Amino acid sequence: MRNFKFKAEKFKLHTPFVISRGARVDTTVIVVEIFENGYKGWGESCPTPHYNESVESVMGQIKKISPKIKAGLSRNDLQTIMPAGAARNAIDCALWDLEAKQTGENIAELMEHENFFFISHDIINPLFIEHDIDEIYNLACPASPEKYQK
Repeated sequence: MRNFKFKAEKFKLHTPFVISRGARVDTTVIVVEIFENGYKGWGESCPTPHYNESVESVMGQIKKISPKIKAGLSRNDLQTIMPAGAARNAIDCALWDLEAKQTGENIAELMEHENFFFISHDIINPLFIEHDIDEIYNLACPASPEKYQK
């Protein structure tokens, strides 16, 4: 049987996130941890009010399905018993992370799909760029796979 826990964590944003519907100065992230055979799978997601999600509704969905997670719910079964959204995303990410750690493979290898592959980079700290999209693109482009470059 697995061990499982989840919680909400609030983070202050470095810069306010502003869109036509309003601005945010912080965000609440739902964190899911699944423990099995000495390994921990970790996932997170943010409830999106635009899709009628709240911290409370997402936490409620996760709580409702927690017995199945503890009993060994698979990623495939998760897709059929939960609707798409923040709750399923956090659990799905934790299950992918758990499987990757248990098998010693990265998620791209586990997906076995030609369009998914591991990209290595040397970014250690996030960049806070307050410039136009062309500058951001020009900084990211050299580190991107060739098929994504202009």
